[in-house]
Amino acid sequence: MNSAEVTAAFRAAVARERKDALATGVPIFYRDSATGLNVMEQPGGGKFEIRWVPGAPRDRNCEVWRELDRSAAWRRSDSADPQISGERRKLQH
Repeated sequence: MNSAEVTAAFRAAVARERKDALATGVPIFYRDSATGLNVMEQPGGGKFEIRWVPGAPRDRNCEVWRELDRSAAWRRSDSADPQISGERRKLQH
């Protein structure tokens, strides 16, 4: 197999596992490579930006920061959006 075939097989396997996890009612967590956001995707279709809580117990190690609509979830970067950037600054203080 060449690297393109390996990449295609890997992507197909990830897509199957994602679909299976959501179908069984398990949320999935990932870092969106297009936006750099940490995302929690719920079985019902909701997507949320999350923040990891270092040192917290496993069942409470993330906080939901905001719900992502389809455009926010796929936007390359929201750093140009003054409202979102301002919200991040407030949360960091």
